[in-house]
Amino acid sequence: MFAKVALLLAAVAAAQASVLYGGHAALVNTGVSTSGRSQDAFGNYAFNYGIQDGHGAANSRAEVGDAHGNKKGSYTIADIDGRARRVDYVADAHGFRATVNTNE
Repeated sequence: MFAKVALLLAAVAAAQASVLYGGHAALVNTGVSTSGRSQDAFGNYAFNYGIQDGHGAANSRAEVGDAHGNKKGSYTIADIDGRARRVDYVADAHGFRATVNTNE
């Protein structure tokens, strides 16, 4: 019985604490992320993701490919100190080719 009362009091305390913070508990901004993917019956595909942390650093990647092994995509990284890099690439029968754009 004592454990049930203690649990009830803890739940009430948690609910009251959330009211003090505007109706929800104080949260730490840990960032956001997005992603997507698709593939058809022929082997063509596409995917992407993006991540931004709570301090503003970000990275992302996107790629499309086909059933013949051809790929095209990019990835990015941005640090909170302003450094940024983007790599665009193609991989096909002619090999792997990348173009790097950066402010480093």
